[in-house]
Amino acid sequence: MASEKVQQAVGNIRLQLERPLEQAPPETANIFDNEYVQDGYTSIKVVMRRQFTLTLRSKSFLYARMIQVPTTSDRADMDLRKSLAFLAAMTLSLNSISQIPVQLDERTVFEKQYSARFFRPYAYLLACTLSQIPLTLVEMVIYTPLVYFLTGLTLANNGAHYITYAIAAFLCANTFAMFTRFAASLCHTKESASGISGLCITFFLLFSGFLIAKNKVPDWWIWVYYISPLQWAITALICNEFLSDTYSQPCNNSITYCRGRSDMNIGQAYLAIYDFPTTTLRGYWVPVLVLFFYYWVLSCCCFWTVANVRHEENANNDVGIKFEPAMLSFHQIVYEIKIPGIKDPRVLLSNVSGFSKPGTMTALMGSSGAGKTTLLDVLAGRKTTGRILGDILANGYPKEQETFARITGYVEQNDIHTPFITVRESFQFSGSLRLPRGTSAGARQKFIEEVLKLLELNEIEDKIVGAIGDGGLSVEEAKRLTIGVELVANPSILFLDEPTSGLDSRAAQVVMRSITNIVESGRSVICTIHQPSRRLFFCFSHLMLLKRGGEIAYFGPIGEQARDLLEYFHSRPGVSECSADQNPASYMLEIIGAGIGHTAERDFARDYQQSSLAQQYRIFIKNRMLRGIF
Repeated sequence: MASEKVQQAVGNIRLQLERPLEQAPPETANIFDNEYVQDGYTSIKVVMRRQFTLTLRSKSFLYARMIQVPTTSDRADMDLRKSLAFLAAMTLSLNSISQIPVQLDERTVFEKQYSARFFRPYAYLLACTLSQIPLTLVEMVIYTPLVYFLTGLTLANNGAHYITYAIAAFLCANTFAMFTRFAASLCHTKESASGISGLCITFFLLFSGFLIAKNKVPDWWIWVYYISPLQWAITALICNEFLSDTYSQPCNNSITYCRGRSDMNIGQAYLAIYDFPTTTLRGYWVPVLVLFFYYWVLSCCCFWTVANVRHEENANNDVGIKFEPAMLSFHQIVYEIKIPGIKDPRVLLSNVSGFSKPGTMTALMGSSGAGKTTLLDVLAGRKTTGRILGDILANGYPKEQETFARITGYVEQNDIHTPFITVRESFQFSGSLRLPRGTSAGARQKFIEEVLKLLELNEIEDKIVGAIGDGGLSVEEAKRLTIGVELVANPSILFLDEPTSGLDSRAAQVVMRSITNIVESGRSVICTIHQPSRRLFFCFSHLMLLKRGGEIAYFGPIGEQARDLLEYFHSRPGVSECSADQNPASYMLEIIGAGIGHTAERDFARDYQQSSLAQQYRIFIKNRMLRGIF
């Protein structure tokens, strides 16, 4: 009865699998053809709503921007009125620097969401720009009346000059807000973005026409005067004041700066002594148009950097303490052991040659007993018994185990850790003992932070190791901890023995992602692995495939989607091809006799030794590896 139900269930499943797939309707199929789920308008609307929410919830940031210190001046002193324009423009420009930390924090989230195709870059930048404008308007409504009316600036033409003053101040604030956003999108850290912005604004202030008048600027520095946005903002604010009817009285010789300028009024004469324009067109409207042009150019620059400059990945893969990239090459390695009662030694590795270059990950694969772990131990210098023949070189120099151990790390298959310390403390202990003696405490801590981030352990850095898989770290977290303990020694070459053994599919992918990050930092990685999934197999760049007896069946690049590997095996006479739905890793193990059938289709070791690929690598190793060229 039970067997009949099983047969019936199997039959139903078979019918479902054999049934042809229904064609998806066009509206559903289009979803999978588009890079982004939402259209541009919807993206802008959603992102802008989020930006408004973030801005309104940042109370301390709003208070810092809204509370400005109004400046008082003497109504009769024209120099103080000129100084007031300088202070107003300087305040608005320096106030923009306070936005850099917020913008850099936002950029981290943006890069993560953009990589997942949440929205288009222009949608994000446009939303940020549009959400900035109302905030600046509120800032102007609060700030400019205090500065303008409490300091006694001109009320001529029924206060119309206040409107033009507010327009110039509004453009100045938005221009420098866009300038700091450009710096934040271009720079890697808050310190560098703030430093570059502050340095540029300092130069803009110095050559703004206030501290050094235009006619006093040296000829070889006058270009800074013309490109300074602050110069145009200050010119607009000063000319807006002194070209008003308040200063329209004709000049007379009793006023010092009016002498020789009888054709001007007192406002124009005062502007002339500092080489400011004396007409409303050149003194106000041209600077306003230039500020608007600066805002447009900086917006375009911001769009380009937001769309093209990425920092997160590099930051994750960069390691602060420098290491020397190392090429590992090995030539005609033979490893044999004596067995009691048997005259001839047993050969576990037979004439194995290969290499591992910096920035590559080589997989050692084969059937059980083919010599994968044995080769890994021989290369790492962990075999103390038996006889080893052949040459092992690091950067072209013969391996000296005492020094070689300091540039290598070995991740064992078993995760053995002290259970009563945290993840960070495990790294600190390893780093304190294994990093060079001259490494400062600050550099060591920074390096540990980078390793935690590299292996994605920073979220559990204060977690007790405990009993692995039983209330403490999970098996996958413990594996990454094991890798990290070796990585904080800053090795140039990293050996890993079955890093995904005992892990489920998701955990194995997390571990392999961490190992890939290590490879991208420029290290050489050699890893044994047993029957990986298709996705994990494609993480490797090179493969050394061993058959029983420790002989090479293949050594070379895997290629994209295993193209190079499959082309090699498909070119062997009489070898069946890998089907489209078959895992290339399982396919190659099956055909060399390491699969379920244990029957090889050919003598692949002999095929490889006679192949042009092996000949190519023999010449490559002989002519280049021995000299440490990579």
